Amino acid sequence: MAGQVKHKQIFSSIRPDWRLAKLLLSLGTRNTDSLIGAVAKVLEDEGIHLDALDRIPRTLLAKSGRAD
Repeated sequence: MAGQVKHKQIFSSIRPDWRLAKLLLSLGTRNTDSLIGAVAKVLEDEGIHLDALDRIPRTLLAKSGRAD
């Protein structure tokens, strides 16, 4: 996962389905870190493993800068 999560919008202006509602209600704190952590756990539970960026070979990463 990469990019910014505007957690205030997620917590205030969406109509979640039952799965997201359950996830949001399970959060101890309502901030970006807890939201990303909870989503990562759901993905792991579904068999999707997320790896730390430093474990990915640099040759597979996009170069820095704009892609105009």
